[in-house]
Amino acid sequence: MRARAVWPKLMSRGQARALAPPMDAALEARETMPWTPEDAPRHTHKADTEELCEVWSEVANKVLAETGDEGRAIRSANAVVARLWAGRARRERLK
Repeated sequence: MRARAVWPKLMSRGQARALAPPMDAALEARETMPWTPEDAPRHTHKADTEELCEVWSEVANKVLAETGDEGRAIRSANAVVARLWAGRARRERLK
């Protein structure tokens, strides 16, 4: 025979969800710090000039504002900088 709990259940999952704040409110309440050009070298080694660092921070902050997803913002900024970096390397090889 299965043992029964001595204490009563305090609240069901449905009741807990009803009392919890909505996810949108939780995301809005969370403060995010915008990235600066000084943060770029920590996330990609290809941001090796001041110009590329500024582009990285602009893209990361814009994507963060649009989506609220920090991981996506960093990936997008890294992709843009990688494309610019590859184009610069290609132009230097053709000289």
